[in-house]
Amino acid sequence: MPFFFLFLDKYNEIFLYCVNEQKEWGVYMYVPSGLDKAVQILNDSTKFLVYYDTDIDGAVAGELVRRILDKYKKYYRIYINENRQHGLKLTDTQLKKLEGFTIILVDAGVTREEVEKCVNLGVSIIVIDHHEVHEDKLIYVENEKTKAKGVIINNQYVFEPKEYRFLSGAGVVYYVLKNLFPHDIGVEEEFLVGISLLSDVREIENSRARYFLEKTYSYRSDYVNYLIDLTKPLKDYSFGEYVFDRNFIDYYFNTSVNALFRLNKGYDAIDVFSRKYNGSSLVVFKENQMVIRDKMLERTKITEFSNYVVAVLDYNSLGVDGGYDITNFVGLVCSRLRSQYGKTVLYVVQDNGVIKRGSVRGKKDGVDYLKIFKDNGFIADGHKIAFGVTGLYKSIDFNKINQDIEKEEQTVIETKKVLEVTNLSFMLHNGVIEKIAYENNFVRSEKRTVLKYIGSEVTVQDFPKLTKYIIDGVEILCFNKDLDITKGYIVPLIEKGKYLKFYLTE
Repeated sequence: MPFFFLFLDKYNEIFLYCVNEQKEWGVYMYVPSGLDKAVQILNDSTKFLVYYDTDIDGAVAGELVRRILDKYKKYYRIYINENRQHGLKLTDTQLKKLEGFTIILVDAGVTREEVEKCVNLGVSIIVIDHHEVHEDKLIYVENEKTKAKGVIINNQYVFEPKEYRFLSGAGVVYYVLKNLFPHDIGVEEEFLVGISLLSDVREIENSRARYFLEKTYSYRSDYVNYLIDLTKPLKDYSFGEYVFDRNFIDYYFNTSVNALFRLNKGYDAIDVFSRKYNGSSLVVFKENQMVIRDKMLERTKITEFSNYVVAVLDYNSLGVDGGYDITNFVGLVCSRLRSQYGKTVLYVVQDNGVIKRGSVRGKKDGVDYLKIFKDNGFIADGHKIAFGVTGLYKSIDFNKINQDIEKEEQTVIETKKVLEVTNLSFMLHNGVIEKIAYENNFVRSEKRTVLKYIGSEVTVQDFPKLTKYIIDGVEILCFNKDLDITKGYIVPLIEKGKYLKFYLTE
């Protein structure tokens, strides 16, 4: 049995803190630094504010916290920023009204100064995050006068084990709660962590990540059926029952739930995970965001360099409409342009020449694009290959950025394995493709094994939203109208838990 410290709060509820890594409950127990500080804060707290981040990872992370507070009948409120803003955005006036509360803020970067502000105003705060952290020592603050305390738990500290750097924000929350409440965090919570890994930009090629993903792909329950019913296509002509495999998460679940965040329906989005959502199918919102995306693309000015693309939209050409802000969609538009051009994309929305909001999506896994853009004058925050831009601190030399990207991308070994094929049917019959498809569900797109068709026997069927290619009797689906079979890679994936499907991608 693992060795525990027991912490007893004023209501005689026991918090468990596992002080060393044990293989228990099916996974290796990662004990995040600062957990002991968090326990002290929890034991002194009676009122909580669960502060969600505005994406699926943040929604899952907040849901995990809320489940524990519900189980132990703790008093809490919930809060989420508007317009997909990340981080602690409460004003001093709002914080003063929370005196005596403990904020549990998940999946969002917070600085020491922001923690100090909360604590000095009498508000304790526990931050559980996985974004870039800017200090080498654990960030912990306390104020003797206000009796408030604050700590930032983050798996990206330099002293944290490297094998856990892959964790999503929800993954860090999972391990915090699994240490404290081992019997209350089970398979369904692991299922949710797997969703967050695939919804965020995470390095998932290791055994611990695979453990969560296998739970996500295989778990069945009424809760899973509820999530599928909300996000599956309105009309389904394919075979088999939907399950939470990678294909469903990438093409249906993520795009549908993220649409709620972008359309400023954040509270609806987090209610999806707590099974309290009272709206209709989310496919309607998914379609609405695509219309907005295309309107933005029509008005976007493109400047293409050899190694990246700069895309600029004038904010006043569209402005605010229908309760949402168009800047909420910068990531969506940026991802579309990255797919279209096959290069790193910088997409910014400007208002009178000033960056209102921006996004970068990198081309190559393994390149620290965040550092490149920050070193070249951008105020940015997020992950190395996908992040937000909020402004400039010096004039920009776009040619130098192009050179820096080229230099860094040349140092990265291409990890995508490409197999040339002339007879797809033969490879199917000997079982090679099925093994490839299974493994492709456990790696990022940059590390998949893909097929390059070099034959000439192709039948094309064109539809409004997709193109079907028939090769050796095998159907290959392509959802990008700018791509054809001679330019793209065929990706085999396992769909609906057991069926082999092929998709054409850039």
